Amino acid sequence: MQKIQLKNGSHESAKFVNKIMESLRMLFDEDGAALCELVWKCESSHHHLFSPASAKLKKLGLIDERERVAKSVRNVVLSAVRREGIDFCLGSPIRECTA
Repeated sequence: MQKIQLKNGSHESAKFVNKIMESLRMLFDEDGAALCELVWKCESSHHHLFSPASAKLKKLGLIDERERVAKSVRNVVLSAVRREGIDFCLGSPIRECTA
């Protein structure tokens, strides 16, 4: 299983990262509110999710039934999403080599 290093320094399997990124791209294109809710939840486990976002995130497997974000999912989300003012931008979560 190939592991890749993410921008936050963690290592995750390439297959897992690709799966999460597919879900994040879909949210970015179709449901920006749910993506924002997910980012806020990743930043603070105390954040209470808006109900429609919660259902969608559960369906995508990004949170569990108790609205918790798994550490591996959090790593990908926080490495892939960055804020620019009030906007969220989605990019690659993979750390670039600086040789």
